[in-house]
Amino acid sequence: MAESNMKIPSVRNKKVPLKNRYNLGSKLSEYKFLRILKGFCDQQTPKEISSSLRVSEKTIRSVFMELRRHLMMAALAQPFAFGGAGFYLFKDDDLSERGKGFLEEIRKSENYAAHLKEQAPRLAGSANERFYLFEVTVRFFCNLQISKDEETLYPEETRKHLLILREITDWLDEHRDQPEFLKKYGHVLDDHARISQKFMALLNQEELLSLAKKSVMHRYPSTILFDDLKRFLREVPLGSLPR
Repeated sequence: MAESNMKIPSVRNKKVPLKNRYNLGSKLSEYKFLRILKGFCDQQTPKEISSSLRVSEKTIRSVFMELRRHLMMAALAQPFAFGGAGFYLFKDDDLSERGKGFLEEIRKSENYAAHLKEQAPRLAGSANERFYLFEVTVRFFCNLQISKDEETLYPEETRKHLLILREITDWLDEHRDQPEFLKKYGHVLDDHARISQKFMALLNQEELLSLAKKSVMHRYPSTILFDDLKRFLREVPLGSLPR
């Protein structure tokens, strides 16, 4: 996901016309842009917004896609916004293994299929699909008030096996440089790497299920998305970054 490595430049001191602080160079007024932003967060379709705002569907679809691209950058830059989406999805300025697992689980969900059917029925196979997937994933986090500790996320049996796996990992790391270690235990290292990979994949699935089951639902998730995205757009407006 190349966008996750994108450096986000500051635009605070640039002298630009302030017709629209959230979308530089746009012909849309700030009022109409915020109406479109609100419609995006409320999951309205471009057709629904167009009929009430007298803005073409083509223009609204274009704004929607730019919002999806900025949403990815916003979650990376502000990990505890959007219900903590960036905290769970990114590590060291890139999509983490846990984040990849979350996205894959969301991809399989009925919510994602329904969202595509509503917002992009002809999207299949498009390179832009990743932005829709990320959008639905962020919406998932905006819907939840979540904690960020293993004790809450995993049941006791899972935590016990995770601790054992970590102890084995520590022992292997401690002894792997000793003479004859690889000759004697090279097969153990291979088995450990394979088991660890499978175990982490299972943890990703269990963590996602746990978040959905144990978290408290926000009453106004679209408001969280709107407020956090609007705040980010004040710092990094649409049209301020090179394509």
